[in-house]
Amino acid sequence: MKPSTIRIGRRYRSNRLEGPYDTIVIGSGPGGMAAAVCLSKAGQKVLVLEQHYTAGGFTHSYSRNG
Repeated sequence: MKPSTIRIGRRYRSNRLEGPYDTIVIGSGPGGMAAAVCLSKAGQKVLVLEQHYTAGGFTHSYSRNG
C-alpha cells in the first residue's frame, strides 16, 4: 500500500503566520477540530497546528508490516 501524498495546509514557518490569533489549537484530532470550528464560528481567528502532514489525529488508520 502506497502512503498518501495528499497534503493539506502549509508547513509551519514563523514568517508565514498571519497573526495575531485569538486562539491556537494544538492537534487536529476530532476534539481540536471541533473546538477550532466552534471558536471560528464565534468570530475568533483560530490557528490549528498539527504535527502530522494530514489533519485528523486518531481518526487515521495505519498499517505496519502487513
